[in-house]
Amino acid sequence: MDSRRGSGKADIVGTVGSMLLFLVFTVCMLAIIAAAASTYSEISSGFDRSFTGSASLRYLTNKMRGAESYEIIEDGTGIAAVNGGITCVIYYSDGGLYEKNVSSEDKAASGGDKIFDIDGLKIAEKDGLYEISVSCGEDSSSVFIGGR
Repeated sequence: MDSRRGSGKADIVGTVGSMLLFLVFTVCMLAIIAAAASTYSEISSGFDRSFTGSASLRYLTNKMRGAESYEIIEDGTGIAAVNGGITCVIYYSDGGLYEKNVSSEDKAASGGDKIFDIDGLKIAEKDGLYEISVSCGEDSSSVFIGGR
């Protein structure tokens, strides 16, 4: 019966040790999950910026290639593409790329639908080529397209 006397302290030490081991495991798992979430967030935001920039460039160049004629408007922050009597006005304003279709020669860069969230658009003509530059965050992409 005397052999059980020291057993109570050993049980407490064993229980506390097991709980500490479980606590260390839990803290490590939470740290791993936090690091993975942060990494995923950075990768996702970088992909979104990259995709938005390249998709808006492809959209603009396809509109220009499909148009009968086009011209730069709003000091290089927009383009008016005419195709079949309909003018498609694509322009940058308030942090986005907007588009509107009008049946007249109204080329005002106002109204329309927001199609991409971008931080800047610049269209310039250089030696018969049009340079289109789109910026999204710290990323910037450019493309050249032949003039008409």
